[in-house]
Amino acid sequence: MPLPVILMIAGFFTVIVIIAVTVATVSTRSYRPIAQEMARAERLRPGGLRIQGRVTAWARYRGGTEEAPRMRLRVRFPFHGSTHHAELVVCIDRAFLAGFAPGSSIHLLVDPEEPDQVAVDRETSPVELPRSW
Repeated sequence: MPLPVILMIAGFFTVIVIIAVTVATVSTRSYRPIAQEMARAERLRPGGLRIQGRVTAWARYRGGTEEAPRMRLRVRFPFHGSTHHAELVVCIDRAFLAGFAPGSSIHLLVDPEEPDQVAVDRETSPVELPRSW
């Protein structure tokens, strides 16, 4: 096979690999805040303080689906006599979306040592419908 043909084939596959890596990187980065919030919720479930907060603002976050959009929530909550604010990215099933609208009360888990570590308390403010297989 002539050298120019070999170089064209190698170039084509190089471009394909670059595109695949870029897509994988972008997908991972857009999911990272959701994974972090879910891990924080799991970590805080046994020992976190259960506090009722209020959603002050929301916006659609990139990704998700029509049935379960990703939402960026801004919440306000009381903690040790003062008001704290947090921003959470959560995937919320459409059936529960109205319960997270601005002005809604939601249940939060807060780290008693670090009040900036906040997550949605999924036991009392569910974000997803149980999936049956």
